[in-house]
Amino acid sequence: MRGAVIGFLVTAGLWVFLVLAFVGIELFRGHAPFAMFTWEPGGKFVTFTVLLVLALGTGIGLASERIRARSGQ
Repeated sequence: MRGAVIGFLVTAGLWVFLVLAFVGIELFRGHAPFAMFTWEPGGKFVTFTVLLVLALGTGIGLASERIRARSGQ
């Protein structure tokens, strides 16, 4: 379970970094920084993409832990 938590946290950390970079760029350009995250078709796409990638990161961490357990490391 530790691998799944690490995978989730690493993926979540990357998403936070990407969101902060996006917000910074939009602020620099003079646009509304959180407009993409409204609950409209574009915002729904972003939300479901983030959830899917978080699930993939968690799954990869879990799979990595199982592979290490099988190989005896």
